[in-house]
Amino acid sequence: MSEIIKLPIPSAKLAANARCSRFTKAAITKRHRASAAMFAFQQIDKHPMASYKLVFFWPDKIRRDKRNAAERCKAFEDGISDYLGQDDSEWEFNGVEFGEVDKEDPRVEFHFTTIAEASEQVDELTELRKDKARLDWLLNRAYSIQLSGSDILVSREKIDVAMEANKT
Repeated sequence: MSEIIKLPIPSAKLAANARCSRFTKAAITKRHRASAAMFAFQQIDKHPMASYKLVFFWPDKIRRDKRNAAERCKAFEDGISDYLGQDDSEWEFNGVEFGEVDKEDPRVEFHFTTIAEASEQVDELTELRKDKARLDWLLNRAYSIQLSGSDILVSREKIDVAMEANKT
């Protein structure tokens, strides 16, 4: 299952090219990290995450750089990591998206994929690869199959047995 954490747009002073003192930046970073942990506590259950994507909903149509936007969220990422008790280096970053303009509620959303959901997706991909291998084998051998609507009358088990028999 996917988990979504909604947070306010991070301060522009968290960008690498921001013009502020290191003390100001440290104070803002600390505040953002603590607030992210609190928002995560309120919005999601504690379980390990596999990957995340950032979705920004800006208050206006001003053009923004996706890399700088993601960079500003590092303190949020660390706060969520603190709450979950999981090192954020274990998460795969799936990029940044800019959603619709939202003047009423400008925000950034962290869309997390749980480890359980990621393993289900891997299992589905594995099964699809097996099906592709079966179909490739059938096509390469010119194996005759009959189609009845969209149902294949030759079972997967029969194809697997035939594939194993031809391997030896």
